[in-house]
Amino acid sequence: MRFRKELYEYYVSCFVELRKGDIIRKDLTVDKYETLAFPLIMQHTLWFECASPTYDDYFRKKDFLVYLTNLLYPYLTETGKRELDRIKKIKE
Repeated sequence: MRFRKELYEYYVSCFVELRKGDIIRKDLTVDKYETLAFPLIMQHTLWFECASPTYDDYFRKKDFLVYLTNLLYPYLTETGKRELDRIKKIKE
């Protein structure tokens, strides 16, 4: 449980910094980002479970990354979306 608590606090602190840097939306309150940290923690927790979709051959690694990107995309500002597009181009 300690790991999940520390991971949760890490995500929330990242969201706070991204919000300050105009990467994610400021019109949403910090508690919305606290709520967003929960599904991300679930993904990390499931990563360790052999029965999770992460280990299923049906789901490829790329699909997992696309899923997480799509989860975060609505929270990005225009600056954040441009930065994401720039990162995607580098990865291609």
